[in-house]
Amino acid sequence: MPNTWWYDDDYDVWVCDECNGREFVNWSALVKHLEMSRNHNFCTDCERDFVSWPALRSHWANSSAHSFCTLCDTHFDNDELLHDHDVYDHFPCQGCDQIFASELSRYEHGRQSHPFCIEHRRAFLSQADLRAHLESSAHVQARIPCAAGCGRKFIDYSAMVLHLEAGSCHSGWTRQKIDYKLRSLPAARPYMTSSQRLIAGPTAQTRSSWVATEDSYNDWEQAYECFFCHRLFNSLAGLNQHLTSPRHAYATETGRTGEKLYKCPMENCGRKFSTFSGLVQHAERGGCGVLQFRLQKALDGLTTSMRALTW
Repeated sequence: MPNTWWYDDDYDVWVCDECNGREFVNWSALVKHLEMSRNHNFCTDCERDFVSWPALRSHWANSSAHSFCTLCDTHFDNDELLHDHDVYDHFPCQGCDQIFASELSRYEHGRQSHPFCIEHRRAFLSQADLRAHLESSAHVQARIPCAAGCGRKFIDYSAMVLHLEAGSCHSGWTRQKIDYKLRSLPAARPYMTSSQRLIAGPTAQTRSSWVATEDSYNDWEQAYECFFCHRLFNSLAGLNQHLTSPRHAYATETGRTGEKLYKCPMENCGRKFSTFSGLVQHAERGGCGVLQFRLQKALDGLTTSMRALTW
C-alpha cells in the first residue's frame, strides 16, 4: 500500500494521515509510532507499510532483504545465521528445502514426498541417492577383505581398491603402484586403454613424479598455482597433493592431461577411467547390462592376482 505519512515543510513535522493527521517532531518519533500503532503493519528495514499483519509477515518470509524464520517469527542478521538456526533449532528435510517444527512432521513429509529410508528416517533427493545409501556400509555388512592383507574389510571391491589407491593401507600400496603392476598382468589387457602400456616401463609420459616448488607461488593471487589447470591452493603441500591426483598424474610437460589408463572392454560401452577403482565401480553398478557378469568375473580374477603381488 502507498505510504500514509509525509513530511510537512511548512511546520517541520512528519504527518501520519492514517492516524487523523497526527504529527511527529522527527523521523525517529514517526518510526516508533509506525512500529507500535495497531493502525500500521510497518517493516522498519524497508520503510514500507502493509495492509495487514499477514501481508507484512509474508513480506518478511519471501523478501530477499530479510532472513526470517516463519516457524518462530524470528529475524536474523543474515541467511547464514538463519540456516544455522534452522539446522540446530528446527528440522530441515534432507530431500528438499522445507523446514519443520518437529521430527514427526519431517518424518511424515519425507515418507510421503521423497525417496525415503525408514530405518534411518532420512529423505533423499533421488532414487539413485537412496539406492546408493542402501548399498552403503550403513546397510551392507563389510565382507571383502583388503587384497593387501591389512585386515580391513569393505562393502565392495571398488571401496577396497580405492583404499589401496589412496595410500591409506599400511601395506604401502598406492594408486601409482597399482597402475604400474597391473601393466604386467595379462588378465588386465582388455581393461587397459593402450597395449603399449602393458609392455613399457615407467616413462616420462606415465610417470607420477610431478613436484611443485616455491616457484609455483602466484604473488598476484597470493596462492600456489597449478601449472596444468591453474587451480589455486593455500599451501605448497596442497598443490603437490593435487599433482598426484588422477587428473595430472600422467600429464605431459606441455600440460596436456595424459590418457586415461583403464576402459570398459564392452563394445556397447567403452567408457574410460583414470583409476582402477573407477573401472571396478562402473562394473559393480551394472552399467553394461547383460555383459556385467563377464566383466565382474574378470575383475574378480584381477583382484586375486593383486593379492599375489608384492612391491
